[in-house]
Amino acid sequence: MYQLQKTAPSQLNDLAHCHAACFPDSLSVQLGTAYIAKTFEWFLVNEHRFLFHIKNGETIIGYCGGFITQYAGDGSTSGMMQFAMTEAIKGVIKRPWLLLHREVIPFYPLIGKNLWKKIISLAKTPKLAPATANGFTSSAGLVVIGILPEHRGKGVFEMLMQQFDKEVYLHHASRAHLSVKKENARAIQAYSKAGWQTAKTNEHTIEMHKYVE
Repeated sequence: MYQLQKTAPSQLNDLAHCHAACFPDSLSVQLGTAYIAKTFEWFLVNEHRFLFHIKNGETIIGYCGGFITQYAGDGSTSGMMQFAMTEAIKGVIKRPWLLLHREVIPFYPLIGKNLWKKIISLAKTPKLAPATANGFTSSAGLVVIGILPEHRGKGVFEMLMQQFDKEVYLHHASRAHLSVKKENARAIQAYSKAGWQTAKTNEHTIEMHKYVE
């Protein structure tokens, strides 16, 4: 019996292990469980973010996390990176070859910027803009989602999408957005069936959006 739950701090390590089983070859897995758990913690420290999962018995078999933009240019990548920077550094110290990982190199400028902020403690909280000010409208970003391979195609994705839409509604947003790699045809097809539409095609990714009523 599948059970959907809001993720609690005490469940972050279990969620990290689920993520590792979903994406065993990913950079985050190579950086270590502590790093993964810390990135998931980012969703729990702000009321404009949300994280939930589905359990089968005592095992977490799927998860999803998102956030509501609060100002123009608000994104998750830099925020999560800065939040988990200490654990990322520990992971790189243990595995220095990860500095040459193909997923890391494009982020060198962003990593440098966030590392500098971390060292000199000059990170500032952006001034939040009201949802209607200067033409800005808040949007819900789908940041992370994963399902254990053995539970794919069994309705888990649909359950996660339904809860995501509910979270968007509860957070008073109407538009949602995500980014998916172009070669991930399975995910693109699943998102399309769930009502997402292609908004923009980039060199390596496709940006999709949907409106939640």
